[in-house]
Amino acid sequence: MRDSEIWRAALDGTNPRRIAAGHSPAISPDGRWIAYLRVEWTPRSVAEEIRVMPTLGGSSRVLRHEEGRRGLFGQPIWSPDSRSLVVSGTDGLLAIEPESGDTTVLQRRREGSNPGVASFSPDGTELAFDVSDSTGADVYVLSLPSGALRRLTDDGQSAGPVWGPRGIAFARHTLRDKGDIWLMGSNGDRKRRLTTTNAGIRPFAFSDDGRRLLAFNPAIHNGRLWAVDVERGESRDLTGWVGDLFPLGLSRDGSRILARVGCGALIRQSGSVERISFANGKKRTLAEGPCVASWNA
Repeated sequence: MRDSEIWRAALDGTNPRRIAAGHSPAISPDGRWIAYLRVEWTPRSVAEEIRVMPTLGGSSRVLRHEEGRRGLFGQPIWSPDSRSLVVSGTDGLLAIEPESGDTTVLQRRREGSNPGVASFSPDGTELAFDVSDSTGADVYVLSLPSGALRRLTDDGQSAGPVWGPRGIAFARHTLRDKGDIWLMGSNGDRKRRLTTTNAGIRPFAFSDDGRRLLAFNPAIHNGRLWAVDVERGESRDLTGWVGDLFPLGLSRDGSRILARVGCGALIRQSGSVERISFANGKKRTLAEGPCVASWNA
């Protein structure tokens, strides 16, 4: 059985070129490396690997190999300085040095309690993530140099942290509404509700200056993207409901969104990668076929 393929193209989708077998690519912020997942099939077993290779092409290196089934790893996340990767695995949240392959378990997965969405601090020294169990979800921050862990929320209703220059955005729902985006400091202080959509939206990515925030409704079937003005707390529905629409990235200046349509149960198993304007929601299709894409725009 074949794995997917990794292709490289210009930011406008032109000059595509196949560079490796694999899936779920993540380009490092400095543009030098691509981390990705690869499935290795044999007649009797299946294994999944985390690999890294130069963006311009060349040989890849295996950073982590686990056997048992496909889907053992989550999407790799690069640190801001491109010197480490964080990925969820069977052991929990893992930090991997791409040069050496040295791996550290940051937060162990425990029965009934799973670390989830993770986001680096802007300086790369700390990691915010949520932990969910049967009672709900809360947000934690881990100091990478010291390993010190601090809990930022204790309401069982907070998840999906995204760290930006102006604080940590997270989704919070209550018994009275479907949920909105809140903002807090790195120590859990200064909590305030940022949006008032009552639409169950979640944060996805900040622009580099922290003024723009891309938010979304998760595409269980239909997805929707939102533009949030962080200073004013204003939110705009950019796309309306679209089948299998999911965000993939926000450009550093906050002007362009990378998104995919498809690869779910509603439309089709293959997808298309689109570039969407943060200002007005206008879109352009960059590639037909992919389910995951990454950029360093």
